[in-house]
Amino acid sequence: MKATNSLLLAILFSLLLILPAMAQDKPVRKTVRRVSSDIAKQVKDKTPEEIAEMLRTLNDRAVPEATVEEVAEFKQKKGNALIGLADALLNAEPETELEELAYTMKINGLGLLMQLKPDDVGKITALKKELEKDDKFPGVVAHCDAYIYIQKMRKTFLGKRVSEKDFDRYAEELKPLVRDNPESPYVSAAGLLLSAAAAYEGNRDLEGFADKFRDDFVRTFKESGNEKLIGIAKQIELDAQQTLVPGKRIDVVGMTVDGSQFNVKSLRGKIVLIDFWATWCGPCKAEVPGMKEMYKKYHAKGFEIVGISIDSDASVLKNYLASEQIPWISLSDKAAVASGMPGMAERYGVRGIPTMYLLDRQGRIISTGARGGDLKRLLEQEFK
Repeated sequence: MKATNSLLLAILFSLLLILPAMAQDKPVRKTVRRVSSDIAKQVKDKTPEEIAEMLRTLNDRAVPEATVEEVAEFKQKKGNALIGLADALLNAEPETELEELAYTMKINGLGLLMQLKPDDVGKITALKKELEKDDKFPGVVAHCDAYIYIQKMRKTFLGKRVSEKDFDRYAEELKPLVRDNPESPYVSAAGLLLSAAAAYEGNRDLEGFADKFRDDFVRTFKESGNEKLIGIAKQIELDAQQTLVPGKRIDVVGMTVDGSQFNVKSLRGKIVLIDFWATWCGPCKAEVPGMKEMYKKYHAKGFEIVGISIDSDASVLKNYLASEQIPWISLSDKAAVASGMPGMAERYGVRGIPTMYLLDRQGRIISTGARGGDLKRLLEQEFK
């Protein structure tokens, strides 16, 4: 009997040692993320590496130049596809590197959808909490923080009480964030600030307000040493120079044919016609009689013309101006470049001449095609 009892005690003791180990070895139930049937078909029989490549290719697809509706549809489809493929990759239990990629791409997809529904930041916040709970991927968590930051900016800039101090505060916060995280959504946040600043300038009639932030970020991007940011800086500069639309100010500086420096700001308070032309351009010279007529009629009332010649031969230009008795301000773009000043034709992307811009009394563009009868009609409206 004693032997039997001893045997039972030994068995119980052994079980006490084995059961905890068995409990530890019990497999953890993995989270299976739901994906659409369309995504499931796409990834069927795909390895994690192949799904990851599909994600990278999709993520690199740029937003097309299309209508607002078409762009919104593109973002909707791309966002949902990124989320679906990312979840499919996570279901495949990838290695750590690909798991991190999946979370990053999912955040990018949620970010695209947030652009369509600005208040829908909850899923990004929830994913951030999930990652923080598991102490996973601080870089992805930072990605989440950037999108949450963008949402905060949107609320500020769409508010009724937005002030110049708000722009200054966000600019100072963003510059180091962008510089230190060139692959993050903070770069998009900088773009949002620049767009909001341009709208604020127009609404408040504040000359140069948006330019201040644009120049500041361009300098920050260039000083970062990051190729991507430097490329963005150059594109910002190019867009600012060449995107001339009604309501935008045009900053014309240059050298007159007699060697004096000129700045169009000196003509504020006047209606100004900016004319890019050349002596060898027949259509340009055909505009001169009508321009003389308008100049004679409205000059005393506050109308001025600034001709910007792209002629390469200064003597030919001077002879033509003298023979035609051109009474308005004449600049030589070649002379300006030779003296180290920016060339206006290149700066503003002038590809054909004559190109004419009519400016209002604050230096903003009224028309980008102020020629012939259109110039006459526009001036009649301004001086009625």
